[in-house]
Amino acid sequence: MDNFLCEQFASRLKALRASRGLTLVQLGDAVGATRGAISNLENMRKRPSLETAMALAEFFDVSLDYLTGLSNSPRKSQFEEPETKRLSRNRLQ
Repeated sequence: MDNFLCEQFASRLKALRASRGLTLVQLGDAVGATRGAISNLENMRKRPSLETAMALAEFFDVSLDYLTGLSNSPRKSQFEEPETKRLSRNRLQ
């Protein structure tokens, strides 16, 4: 992840957390991270693992592209389908 993407990730993560009125501890608990880990991400002291970035995107219901600054639209692609829906649909066939 280059510096621009890290800056976008940090900025958007902080904005999303603030928009939900969540503390660092609350967000960390929700995605299986510590308060310090979330703080490090928001302050660009650490880069997120793919697992952490995916957990945050899922929690906030935004795309990874939005979270990393590759897209200005927070909406997930219309072509993305949550794994649970895809699995349940396949069971019906």
